[in-house]
Amino acid sequence: MPENVQRNELVRFDLESVIIAPANTREQEKKGYKFTVDNRDTFFDWYNTFFEIQFKMDLKADGGNNADQLSTVINGLHSFIKHLMINSGGKIIYDTNNLHLVTFVKNLLEYSDDYSTSVAKASFWYLDTGTTAVDLQNLGFKARRELTSGRKQVHVKIPLNRYSFLEELEGRILPPMQLKFEIELNPDAELIFGSVDTTRVTIDRFYLWVPKILPKDSLSIKYVSDFQKPSRWKYLKEKHYSSAVTRHADDYRIDSSIINARYVFLFLQRLKTNEI
Repeated sequence: MPENVQRNELVRFDLESVIIAPANTREQEKKGYKFTVDNRDTFFDWYNTFFEIQFKMDLKADGGNNADQLSTVINGLHSFIKHLMINSGGKIIYDTNNLHLVTFVKNLLEYSDDYSTSVAKASFWYLDTGTTAVDLQNLGFKARRELTSGRKQVHVKIPLNRYSFLEELEGRILPPMQLKFEIELNPDAELIFGSVDTTRVTIDRFYLWVPKILPKDSLSIKYVSDFQKPSRWKYLKEKHYSSAVTRHADDYRIDSSIINARYVFLFLQRLKTNEI
Protein backbone atom coordinates (compact mmCIF):
# COMPACT_ATOMS: atom_id res chain seq x y z
CA MET A 1 0.00 0.00 0.00
CA PRO A 2 2.69 2.54 -0.95
CA GLU A 3 0.15 5.28 -1.69
CA ASN A 4 -1.04 5.13 1.94
CA VAL A 5 2.39 5.00 3.61
CA GLN A 6 4.64 7.97 4.38
CA ARG A 7 7.66 5.86 5.22
CA ASN A 8 8.59 2.18 5.43
CA GLU A 9 11.83 1.25 7.18
CA LEU A 10 13.38 -1.93 8.52
CA VAL A 11 13.82 -2.18 12.29
CA ARG A 12 16.27 -4.69 13.76
CA PHE A 13 15.59 -6.53 17.01
CA ASP A 14 18.35 -8.35 18.87
CA LEU A 15 18.10 -11.54 20.89
CA GLU A 16 17.33 -11.13 24.57
CA SER A 17 20.48 -13.10 25.40
CA VAL A 18 23.89 -13.21 23.74
CA ILE A 19 24.71 -16.07 21.37
CA ILE A 20 27.39 -18.25 22.93
CA ALA A 21 29.96 -20.05 20.79
CA PRO A 22 30.10 -23.81 21.52
CA ALA A 23 33.02 -25.31 23.42
CA ASN A 24 35.26 -27.91 21.81
CA THR A 25 33.53 -31.28 21.15
CA ARG A 26 30.11 -29.65 21.78
CA GLU A 27 27.37 -28.33 19.54
CA GLN A 28 25.78 -24.93 20.01
CA GLU A 29 22.78 -24.50 22.32
CA LYS A 30 19.55 -24.88 20.32
CA LYS A 31 16.92 -23.64 22.79
CA GLY A 32 16.16 -20.38 24.57
CA TYR A 33 16.34 -17.90 21.67
CA LYS A 34 13.87 -15.03 22.22
CA PHE A 35 12.94 -11.75 20.55
CA THR A 36 10.55 -9.18 22.02
CA VAL A 37 8.89 -6.47 19.94
CA ASP A 38 7.59 -4.01 22.53
CA ASN A 39 6.77 -0.97 20.38
CA ARG A 40 3.15 -0.48 21.40
CA ASP A 41 2.81 2.78 19.45
CA THR A 42 4.16 1.49 16.12
CA PHE A 43 2.58 -0.23 13.13
CA PHE A 44 4.58 -3.09 11.59
CA ASP A 45 4.32 -5.05 8.37
CA TRP A 46 4.43 -8.51 9.92
CA TYR A 47 3.97 -10.33 6.62
CA ASN A 48 7.43 -9.19 5.44
CA THR A 49 9.23 -10.01 8.69
CA PHE A 50 12.35 -12.17 8.47
CA PHE A 51 15.15 -13.67 10.53
CA GLU A 52 18.73 -12.89 9.57
CA ILE A 53 21.40 -15.37 10.55
CA GLN A 54 25.10 -15.67 9.92
CA PHE A 55 26.57 -19.12 10.41
CA LYS A 56 29.57 -21.28 9.58
CA MET A 57 30.43 -24.97 9.62
CA ASP A 58 33.48 -26.08 11.55
CA LEU A 59 35.00 -29.15 13.16
CA LYS A 60 33.27 -30.23 16.36
CA ALA A 61 36.58 -31.26 17.95
CA ASP A 62 38.25 -27.86 17.99
CA GLY A 63 36.34 -25.38 15.80
CA GLY A 64 38.86 -25.84 13.01
CA ASN A 65 38.48 -25.81 9.24
CA ASN A 66 36.12 -28.45 7.82
CA ALA A 67 37.15 -27.94 4.18
CA ASP A 68 38.02 -31.60 3.80
CA GLN A 69 34.83 -32.84 5.40
CA LEU A 70 32.16 -34.15 3.04
CA SER A 71 29.27 -32.26 4.67
CA THR A 72 27.08 -29.18 4.45
CA VAL A 73 23.71 -27.88 5.68
CA ILE A 74 20.60 -29.60 4.35
CA ASN A 75 18.44 -27.79 1.81
CA GLY A 76 16.72 -24.52 2.78
CA LEU A 77 17.34 -22.18 5.71
CA HIS A 78 13.86 -22.86 7.09
CA SER A 79 15.50 -26.13 8.14
CA PHE A 80 17.17 -24.19 10.97
CA ILE A 81 13.87 -23.53 12.77
CA LYS A 82 12.33 -26.52 14.56
CA HIS A 83 9.87 -24.83 16.91
CA LEU A 84 8.40 -21.33 16.87
CA MET A 85 6.06 -19.86 19.48
CA ILE A 86 4.60 -16.34 19.31
CA ASN A 87 2.67 -14.82 22.17
CA SER A 88 1.01 -11.49 22.77
CA GLY A 89 0.06 -10.11 26.17
CA GLY A 90 0.86 -13.45 27.78
CA LYS A 91 -1.38 -15.39 25.38
CA ILE A 92 0.03 -17.87 22.88
CA ILE A 93 -1.17 -17.04 19.36
CA TYR A 94 1.06 -19.43 17.40
CA ASP A 95 2.87 -22.54 18.60
CA THR A 96 4.04 -25.18 16.12
CA ASN A 97 6.72 -27.85 16.32
CA ASN A 98 8.59 -29.69 13.54
CA LEU A 99 8.35 -26.61 11.34
CA HIS A 100 11.42 -27.64 9.38
CA LEU A 101 9.57 -30.69 8.05
CA VAL A 102 6.27 -29.07 7.08
CA THR A 103 7.96 -25.98 5.62
CA PHE A 104 10.27 -28.10 3.46
CA VAL A 105 7.29 -29.95 1.95
CA LYS A 106 5.41 -26.68 1.51
CA ASN A 107 8.36 -25.07 -0.28
CA LEU A 108 8.83 -28.16 -2.43
CA LEU A 109 5.22 -27.97 -3.58
CA GLU A 110 4.79 -24.23 -3.96
CA TYR A 111 8.13 -22.92 -5.28
CA SER A 112 8.20 -22.70 -9.06
CA ASP A 113 11.28 -23.81 -10.99
CA ASP A 114 12.19 -20.18 -11.75
CA TYR A 115 11.80 -19.16 -8.10
CA SER A 116 13.81 -22.17 -6.92
CA THR A 117 16.73 -21.29 -9.17
CA SER A 118 16.74 -17.56 -8.41
CA VAL A 119 15.12 -15.80 -5.44
CA ALA A 120 14.91 -18.90 -3.23
CA LYS A 121 18.71 -19.21 -3.20
CA ALA A 122 18.77 -16.26 -0.78
CA SER A 123 17.29 -18.77 1.69
CA PHE A 124 19.85 -21.47 0.82
CA TRP A 125 17.35 -23.33 -1.37
CA TYR A 126 19.53 -25.60 -3.52
CA LEU A 127 17.58 -28.75 -4.38
CA ASP A 128 19.35 -32.08 -4.04
CA THR A 129 19.65 -34.02 -7.30
CA GLY A 130 20.72 -37.22 -5.55
CA THR A 131 20.61 -38.98 -2.19
CA THR A 132 24.34 -39.05 -1.40
CA ALA A 133 26.88 -36.53 -0.12
CA VAL A 134 28.92 -36.75 -3.33
CA ASP A 135 29.39 -33.61 -5.40
CA LEU A 136 29.21 -35.19 -8.85
CA GLN A 137 26.05 -37.16 -8.02
CA ASN A 138 24.23 -34.43 -6.11
CA LEU A 139 24.43 -30.93 -7.59
CA GLY A 140 22.39 -29.37 -4.79
CA PHE A 141 24.79 -30.75 -2.20
CA LYS A 142 27.72 -29.48 -4.28
CA ALA A 143 26.31 -25.92 -4.43
CA ARG A 144 25.63 -25.81 -0.69
CA ARG A 145 29.00 -27.32 0.19
CA GLU A 146 30.82 -24.70 -1.86
CA LEU A 147 29.09 -22.01 0.20
CA THR A 148 29.95 -23.57 3.58
CA SER A 149 33.39 -25.17 3.08
CA GLY A 150 36.50 -23.57 4.58
CA ARG A 151 34.56 -22.12 7.56
CA LYS A 152 33.00 -19.50 5.26
CA GLN A 153 30.58 -17.10 6.95
CA VAL A 154 27.17 -17.67 5.32
CA HIS A 155 24.79 -14.71 5.53
CA VAL A 156 21.10 -15.51 4.86
CA LYS A 157 17.49 -14.46 5.47
CA ILE A 158 14.60 -16.67 6.62
CA PRO A 159 11.22 -15.20 5.52
CA LEU A 160 8.64 -15.77 8.24
CA ASN A 161 5.68 -15.56 5.86
CA ARG A 162 6.25 -19.26 5.08
CA TYR A 163 4.68 -19.90 8.51
CA SER A 164 0.90 -19.95 8.41
CA PHE A 165 0.17 -17.30 11.07
CA LEU A 166 2.37 -14.67 9.42
CA GLU A 167 1.35 -15.77 5.92
CA GLU A 168 -2.23 -14.84 6.80
CA LEU A 169 -1.11 -11.27 7.57
CA GLU A 170 -0.55 -10.35 3.92
CA GLY A 171 -2.38 -7.04 3.38
CA ARG A 172 -3.38 -6.84 7.07
CA ILE A 173 -2.25 -4.38 9.72
CA LEU A 174 -2.25 -5.53 13.31
CA PRO A 175 -2.80 -2.96 16.05
CA PRO A 176 0.38 -1.90 17.87
CA MET A 177 1.09 -4.63 20.38
CA GLN A 178 3.84 -6.55 22.12
CA LEU A 179 4.86 -9.76 20.38
CA LYS A 180 7.34 -12.27 21.75
CA PHE A 181 9.07 -14.86 19.57
CA GLU A 182 10.56 -17.98 21.13
CA ILE A 183 12.64 -20.19 18.83
CA GLU A 184 14.16 -23.63 19.09
CA LEU A 185 16.73 -24.50 16.45
CA ASN A 186 17.29 -27.93 14.95
CA PRO A 187 20.04 -30.10 16.42
CA ASP A 188 23.05 -30.64 14.17
CA ALA A 189 22.03 -34.24 13.54
CA GLU A 190 18.92 -32.95 11.75
CA LEU A 191 20.63 -29.99 10.10
CA ILE A 192 23.80 -31.46 8.61
CA PHE A 193 23.98 -33.53 5.41
CA GLY A 194 27.14 -35.61 5.63
CA SER A 195 29.69 -35.92 8.46
CA VAL A 196 27.45 -35.30 11.48
CA ASP A 197 29.85 -36.86 13.98
CA THR A 198 32.78 -34.57 13.14
CA THR A 199 31.10 -31.36 11.93
CA ARG A 200 28.84 -28.78 13.54
CA VAL A 201 26.93 -25.61 12.64
CA THR A 202 27.76 -22.45 14.60
CA ILE A 203 25.57 -19.34 14.44
CA ASP A 204 27.41 -16.05 14.98
CA ARG A 205 24.53 -13.60 14.41
CA PHE A 206 20.78 -13.96 14.80
CA TYR A 207 18.45 -10.96 14.25
CA LEU A 208 14.76 -10.30 13.71
CA TRP A 209 13.94 -7.65 11.09
CA VAL A 210 10.46 -6.08 10.90
CA PRO A 211 9.34 -3.35 8.45
CA LYS A 212 8.06 -0.33 10.39
CA ILE A 213 5.17 1.56 8.76
CA LEU A 214 4.43 5.25 9.16
CA PRO A 215 0.91 5.50 7.66
CA LYS A 216 -0.70 8.53 6.07
CA ASP A 217 -3.95 9.83 7.49
CA SER A 218 -5.90 7.99 4.79
CA LEU A 219 -4.56 4.61 5.96
CA SER A 220 -5.10 5.46 9.63
CA ILE A 221 -8.76 6.27 8.96
CA LYS A 222 -9.20 3.07 6.96
CA TYR A 223 -7.50 1.04 9.67
CA VAL A 224 -9.71 2.42 12.46
CA SER A 225 -12.81 1.85 10.31
CA ASP A 226 -11.86 -1.75 9.49
CA PHE A 227 -10.75 -2.51 13.04
CA GLN A 228 -14.13 -1.44 14.47
CA LYS A 229 -16.00 -3.89 12.23
CA PRO A 230 -16.77 -7.32 13.70
CA SER A 231 -14.47 -9.94 12.22
CA ARG A 232 -13.36 -13.51 12.79
CA TRP A 233 -9.78 -14.63 12.48
CA LYS A 234 -9.01 -18.21 11.52
CA TYR A 235 -5.68 -19.04 13.09
CA LEU A 236 -3.79 -21.48 10.92
CA LYS A 237 -1.32 -23.95 12.33
CA GLU A 238 0.99 -26.51 10.83
CA LYS A 239 0.90 -30.01 12.32
CA HIS A 240 3.27 -32.91 11.66
CA TYR A 241 2.44 -36.60 12.18
CA SER A 242 5.03 -39.33 11.63
CA SER A 243 4.60 -43.07 11.16
CA ALA A 244 6.75 -45.93 12.38
CA VAL A 245 9.45 -46.61 9.76
CA THR A 246 8.91 -50.38 9.59
CA ARG A 247 5.15 -50.48 9.05
CA HIS A 248 3.49 -50.87 5.67
CA ALA A 249 0.22 -49.24 6.74
CA ASP A 250 -0.66 -46.59 9.27
CA ASP A 251 -3.53 -44.46 10.52
CA TYR A 252 -3.31 -40.72 11.14
CA ARG A 253 -5.77 -39.06 13.48
CA ILE A 254 -5.89 -35.28 13.07
CA ASP A 255 -5.71 -33.40 16.35
CA SER A 256 -9.12 -32.36 17.71
CA SER A 257 -7.83 -28.80 18.09
CA ILE A 258 -7.55 -28.52 14.29
CA ILE A 259 -10.83 -27.51 12.67
CA ASN A 260 -11.37 -27.39 8.92
CA ALA A 261 -7.99 -28.68 7.80
CA ARG A 262 -7.01 -26.68 4.71
CA TYR A 263 -4.15 -28.74 3.26
CA VAL A 264 -3.00 -32.28 3.93
CA PHE A 265 0.30 -33.56 2.49
CA LEU A 266 1.62 -37.10 2.59
CA PHE A 267 5.41 -37.27 2.44
CA LEU A 268 6.81 -40.73 1.69
CA GLN A 269 10.47 -41.66 1.89
CA ARG A 270 12.15 -45.02 1.32
CA LEU A 271 14.26 -46.03 4.29
CA LYS A 272 16.97 -47.93 2.36
CA THR A 273 17.41 -45.65 -0.66
CA ASN A 274 16.34 -42.35 0.98
CA GLU A 275 14.21 -41.61 -2.10
CA ILE A 276 11.32 -39.17 -1.66
